[in-house]
Amino acid sequence: MGTGIGSMLGKHQRWSLGATALAGALIACSSGSAGVQTDAAPAPQGVMLAIEATPDSVVKLAKFALGSIEGKVQLPRVRPQMTTVANHYLRDRDGGGQTQVAVIAAISRQVADTAKPVTHLELSVWVLDMPHQLSAAQRRAGVPSTPLTTNAPAIRHPRAMTEADTMYWKSLEHVVGTLVHYGARRLP
Repeated sequence: MGTGIGSMLGKHQRWSLGATALAGALIACSSGSAGVQTDAAPAPQGVMLAIEATPDSVVKLAKFALGSIEGKVQLPRVRPQMTTVANHYLRDRDGGGQTQVAVIAAISRQVADTAKPVTHLELSVWVLDMPHQLSAAQRRAGVPSTPLTTNAPAIRHPRAMTEADTMYWKSLEHVVGTLVHYGARRLP
């Protein structure tokens, strides 16, 4: 998928369900040259697959595979170089707040040989920790909104999951298993 998709990287200030999916797909599909890596954050890690089908058929298969896990499958987003499909779900965090999990499939829209189409797909998992929100009554009562009372996360932007984060990586592996069952093959 490489450099064409990597050049589409952009910076987003607000993170929502849609923005998380977009940012995750763009970063997951980037070649790495457009982003700045730090020692504190793990490098985004995804699973590359090749499927002998047209891009439109792969989008349908990805939607089916993403529907096999918990969450809500989002509508596909079509871009010049790729189409993204995401599944979003929320988990309660220990001590308050929630974690939003997005499993994202980025499907290349270009095939090398139209007679025997092989479409590339990259799957990745992204999470966004959200603090517990104070109710209007708590704010009126003067409950302080410090990180101690709201359990605010240390990282306030989406972060990529790796195999070491087994809790959310299992969702990605289940989607990969479904895709492999229907003819996809893993790429190195």
